[in-house]
Amino acid sequence: MLRPCARIRGVPGHSSRPQLSHPILSVAIVPFFRPWLSGSRDVFLCCSHQCLSGKSPTMMSYLAIRSGRSNRTTIPIAVLLSLMSLRPASAGDAIVVDAAGNTTVTGTLNVTGAVIATGALGTSVGRMQMFTASGTFTTPAGVKVINVMLLGGGGAGGGGGVMGGGGAGGYALVTIANPLGSYAITIGSGGIGGGTNGIAGGPSTFGTVITCAGGAGGGGGGSPGAGGSVTTALPGISFSGQSGGLGLGTSFFIPGDPQTGVRLFVSGAGGSSTYGQGGLAVSILSSENSGGDLPGVAGVGFGSGGSGSARFGGGVLNGGSGKPGLCIVHW
Repeated sequence: MLRPCARIRGVPGHSSRPQLSHPILSVAIVPFFRPWLSGSRDVFLCCSHQCLSGKSPTMMSYLAIRSGRSNRTTIPIAVLLSLMSLRPASAGDAIVVDAAGNTTVTGTLNVTGAVIATGALGTSVGRMQMFTASGTFTTPAGVKVINVMLLGGGGAGGGGGVMGGGGAGGYALVTIANPLGSYAITIGSGGIGGGTNGIAGGPSTFGTVITCAGGAGGGGGGSPGAGGSVTTALPGISFSGQSGGLGLGTSFFIPGDPQTGVRLFVSGAGGSSTYGQGGLAVSILSSENSGGDLPGVAGVGFGSGGSGSARFGGGVLNGGSGKPGLCIVHW
């Protein structure tokens, strides 16, 4: 079993079983050996008076592991700490373990190597809130820094003939120190596909700090919609959205017979965003004397543009719709 007390061996002037209270020894070293020890082994932490008084654990002589009553293996503490990749706590640091096994660290915890967790890590790794519709972000009490990701709405692809794809919304990632108590958030809508030039996506805003414009709609003659732009009041990472694709049409005729051949129509794809894929381009391969019509394809995810339509015959075709924007706040 694991004993809560230390046993001194060969250290003059000390009682045989002083109480062990050093936080790093009781919290870090004993759990380190717990999977290895069997029920027949005892652990004795043999150390100097300075260690037991709360000094650095490097003052400790050795860790003794006893199997049964006579067999004992000792490990120098300097070697043990090296193997465990632990560093002695600085002045003012503290590790507290409550009765339920929850550990609280005050100060800096330096770890070299992997941290393996069984179960949730909880608030120590931060929290996030995602907005897919307009709303208000309220800064939690005590939070000093927030990271904001904002994405504008995607534009729709053009509808009608051979049309261009809609552009994706602009993207920004900004860190805000000492944030305000709350921020109004607007999520830009995706452009709705119709039978003419595509409708632009709406802008997304985070208070007055970030504005990510929506992507432009695809146009006639295969012209693509531009990606949305970004303006920020604070430095960060930002870039304009991806533009939609260009729509193309061409004809192939049999040499010497200008009346016999085929036509190929390919619409422009929608622009893709960081959180979404643009609508796929559509194509028609048609004989000179027959028609074919395909509507545009909507984007997928958030902030992406729709593709344009491809039409050989008559009638009205809609372009693919764009997708709305997104906001994610981390703290």
